[in-house]
Amino acid sequence: MATRTMLLVCEGPTDYYILEEVAKKLSTPEKALTFQMIQPQIDATSGSVCRGGWSQVINWCRHNKDKINTLLAFKGAVAMFIQMDTDISMEIDPDHYAKRQTARQCCENALKTHLGARGQRDDCHYILPTQKTETWLLALHDEKTDPAVFPEPIQDYETISDVESKLLATGVYARKRSSVKKSPARRYKAYGERLAARLPVARRRCSELDAFCTQLENL
Repeated sequence: MATRTMLLVCEGPTDYYILEEVAKKLSTPEKALTFQMIQPQIDATSGSVCRGGWSQVINWCRHNKDKINTLLAFKGAVAMFIQMDTDISMEIDPDHYAKRQTARQCCENALKTHLGARGQRDDCHYILPTQKTETWLLALHDEKTDPAVFPEPIQDYETISDVESKLLATGVYARKRSSVKKSPARRYKAYGERLAARLPVARRRCSELDAFCTQLENL
């Protein structure tokens, strides 16, 4: 079996665990798909994860655009994926809606601006979930599985803004105050496995997840 390694720049390790489980699900007997997270970095001494978040994704692109070819060759990777939640689009450009740009377009344009010409290459892919990666987890729930959370059928999961509060209301996800608990990040591995187990359902409901899966399938 050939292993297809992909480099991952993302907001944090919780995103990595979800994306890695999707990659495992789409692996075949002929090719094993796996991600290697290069941002945020893991401290070699303590094992702790260095600073993450959307601003660090932007910073990584700005400072490493000329190193991507070297990184791909050194790691033996076939592609690079850059993940960033789009719920922060107004912080990147408060006027993007006036410019008739969606949140996704705003974030992709920002990444490409910082990556320059390197960001246009076919081996550079963008994962830009509407709101956040947790939207894909929410897409596993509906009016039949969780009628108290969804009293009526959902027409478009990607228009839901209170994603984490609805996830918490299902009773499946660990809580930290009003958000899904992110620490330890490895708990997201189980969430990723749950997503992978019902991947076709979530793909139908989330266009960005479907596009991401298609990119993996075509590697």
